[in-house]
Amino acid sequence: MTRRRMRNSSPGYLAPPVPRIYRPHRRLSAVGSSIIFHASIPTAEAPGKLKNRDDKKLVSTDKEKTLFHPVKGVYEQLSKDCVAQGCSVDLFLFPSQYLDIATMGDVPAHTGGAVYKWRPTGEHFLRDLRMDVEKPIGFDAIMRVRTSTGFRATDFFGGVYMNNTTDVELAAVDCDHAISVELKHDDTLSEETGAFMQCALLYTTVGGQRRLRVHNLSLNCSSQLMELFKSCETDSLINFFAKTEFGVIPVHRDTELFAYGGCGPVVSASHLTPDPLDRGNS
Repeated sequence: MTRRRMRNSSPGYLAPPVPRIYRPHRRLSAVGSSIIFHASIPTAEAPGKLKNRDDKKLVSTDKEKTLFHPVKGVYEQLSKDCVAQGCSVDLFLFPSQYLDIATMGDVPAHTGGAVYKWRPTGEHFLRDLRMDVEKPIGFDAIMRVRTSTGFRATDFFGGVYMNNTTDVELAAVDCDHAISVELKHDDTLSEETGAFMQCALLYTTVGGQRRLRVHNLSLNCSSQLMELFKSCETDSLINFFAKTEFGVIPVHRDTELFAYGGCGPVVSASHLTPDPLDRGNS
């Protein structure tokens, strides 16, 4: 059984209303999602109270990255509780002043939800709200990636929570979210047999059915680097680089330089690698 709830949180509060949403789910053995509308920073004397951290003096300094660190504690635990219950959180923000989105958006980021920042009126807001309510979605999902000998999954990027190194837990998964998987090549791969991957996703449908979706992938292996570049999918690479860059924002102040550090060697290698079929230029 799944449920979708909308709640307009009280001014000054954000964290306390969320348990009131997923606790009924627990009593009914249900999963679902929550849509919360909020317009101000939580300043009330309650769990989840936040302070204004918008210190202009830190901008363009080495400490600027601290502004993007979420405040640990209440919201971190709230994310874990929502994932355990299979309850995702979508947050619609309508700010007229500073909001600590780094902290407030931590719950949607780890529960498969999304953060929207709009004015409370207008067709764009209504369009996003309609799409958020009507989009295909699954809840309480667990994903595992298996590989053949020679390489393995080492890291995952996206709206996921990991309690161990193998199982990817998602409070919700929908058509607008993508999960990037980093694969580490640590052994010799055979060009004759190739490499194999399997992605298994166990989730609950809106109708309450528990389903398993399995994707099997067979990959060719080549000792020629140019063959690899010819087979690369640009959209997947851009998605991967974007997610990894987003993940290092709280660590690296100059994210543009970090992006160049990741993309630069790829571009350089593609230009320096000769094409074995291009006899005239080799």
